[in-house]
Amino acid sequence: MFRFAEKYFVTIREKAISDDKEIVEPQAPGEERSEWHTVKYRTFQLVYIQHENGARSLIELSTNSKGFKLPFGLKLGESREQIIRQLGQPSAASSSMIVYSQEFGDGVSADVELLFEKGFLTDVDWKNFPLD
Repeated sequence: MFRFAEKYFVTIREKAISDDKEIVEPQAPGEERSEWHTVKYRTFQLVYIQHENGARSLIELSTNSKGFKLPFGLKLGESREQIIRQLGQPSAASSSMIVYSQEFGDGVSADVELLFEKGFLTDVDWKNFPLD
């Protein structure tokens, strides 16, 4: 579930609807200049960093479109109970969101946030965070 967004990110071939870019200049010695992109597609949106060396790092992938194929057979519109039955107990929960979190050995922590309205899944957000 956690690596789904990263795997999906490297396979994207469709044309973006928009790509907003912000240049981030180095603030300290040893830091590199980077470009932060917020890109919108027909069925999802993502945020990634383009590094000076050409590498890209996914920060977030979000969808609220039934046209986006979710992993593990999940579907927008499913109930909280159905989601928890499929994925197991979440790391955190509130009345409008459940969160699954995991830390990886490569210095990244990932959250999958599932957002609900009236008890039914409306949005899914994958977020990657570097560990300090």
